[in-house]
Amino acid sequence: MFKQHIAQPLGMDYSNNYITVKNPDDNWTVPNVDGFYQFEEDKSKYPAYHFRLSAKDLALYGQLYLNKGKWKGEQIIPEDWIERSTKPYSITNENYGIGYGMLWNVLIPNETRKTKSFFHTGVGIHMLGVYPESNLVLVHRVDTEKEYKFHQGNFYQMIAMVWDSKEK
Repeated sequence: MFKQHIAQPLGMDYSNNYITVKNPDDNWTVPNVDGFYQFEEDKSKYPAYHFRLSAKDLALYGQLYLNKGKWKGEQIIPEDWIERSTKPYSITNENYGIGYGMLWNVLIPNETRKTKSFFHTGVGIHMLGVYPESNLVLVHRVDTEKEYKFHQGNFYQMIAMVWDSKEK
């Protein structure tokens, strides 16, 4: 479904190569495919489905959300779903004005933020941010298949650099 209804219309590189992993042991490695179903029958009768998207594909998906679900004049995702899924249903950080929607962290409008923005993180180091007021999609991706060094604070530094460059 994702390939047919999202990836192909947007021109993503996503190929839908996937496998099924049943009850992995502690020493298993993440397979090198675009996605995989992971069954852990002792935890749930429903599998998790893990996506692997390139930085380009993440940017295309973010642009789709920025466009309120429209792509080249066609409504790919209903606009009301974009709105409902990025609405904060719970507050996760009151000090920073962050809530949680449906798989999206939401930056809630406040005295310094005129409109909401939203972002999703994966594996703690990948990030897709959508900033409608600034007409901006921001992607951060690390090749997690190789050894890497990344500190969560680097997100804040990167985002600050983007905003600083925009003002100049």
